[in-house]
Amino acid sequence: MSTKNLIITARPKGGFRRAGFHFSEKPTVIPVDQLTPSQIAGLKEEKSLIVIEHEGDYDPESGATVPATVSKQIAERDETIHALGEENAQLKADLEAAKKELAAAQDALAKATAPAAESAPAPAKSKAK
Repeated sequence: MSTKNLIITARPKGGFRRAGFHFSEKPTVIPVDQLTPSQIAGLKEEKSLIVIEHEGDYDPESGATVPATVSKQIAERDETIHALGEENAQLKADLEAAKKELAAAQDALAKATAPAAESAPAPAKSKAK
């Protein structure tokens, strides 16, 4: 589940402190629900900080942001893929069982329709003199 975040970067190279946090050149992500309204206002008004409001997921390593709607769609698709994988496995198992059942039925049919001559004993040969 994604949250509303502030992504904050300091303009000064040595970093900057505000609202109880230290900010550097590397973006810092703070969920909005962890800040008071006055902290949010103070951070946004500070000229030494670059503050971006973002709703969605954020990867601090790569700096990539993903909008909440895209994150939700990805999660839904992941669930669908997982469900389809399970369904596929079940269908494969059902197919193998049906193949075995068909082979057994074909064997039974072949035995039932075999010519009678194969099952009857051969007549005794007479000895001619």
